[in-house]
Amino acid sequence: MTAKKSKADEPEMEAEEEEVSEQNAEGAVATPVVEPEAVSPQRLGAVGNEPAGNPADIDDGVTDSELGPPVLGQFVQILSGDYQGHFAAYLGNVALDDDGNPTVIQVRTRDADNVILDVPYGEVSSTTYSGGR
Repeated sequence: MTAKKSKADEPEMEAEEEEVSEQNAEGAVATPVVEPEAVSPQRLGAVGNEPAGNPADIDDGVTDSELGPPVLGQFVQILSGDYQGHFAAYLGNVALDDDGNPTVIQVRTRDADNVILDVPYGEVSSTTYSGGR
C-alpha cells in the first residue's frame, strides 16, 4: 500500500522546501561541534605499570605536602575534632616539647564562630587559604 499524495499536501512541502532553501541562501551552514565529555580523574584507569589511584588521594589544593609544616602567624586547616575542615589563624604556641617544637597550638577559626581553640599541632595542616570568612 502506498499513500497517494494529494494536492493539499503539496503546498506544505513547497513551503518547507522554501524555508530550507532560504536558510541556506547565505552560504554554508555551520554544524555545531559536540565536545566529548570530560574524563574525570576518578574514571581514569591505571596507565602502564602505575597502580590505580584512590579518588580520596586526589590533591584538592587545600592540604599540600609541598607547603611544609604549619607556621606561626599563617592560616591552617583543622583536621579533626568539632571544627574539622575549618580554616583558622595560627596565633601561638601553648605547649612545646623538649626540642622546642610545638605540641599544642592556639588558633582562631575563620568562620562565623570566630572562636579561639587550643588544638594539637599534629591536627592542623598548612593551607593555601588566604583569609576570608
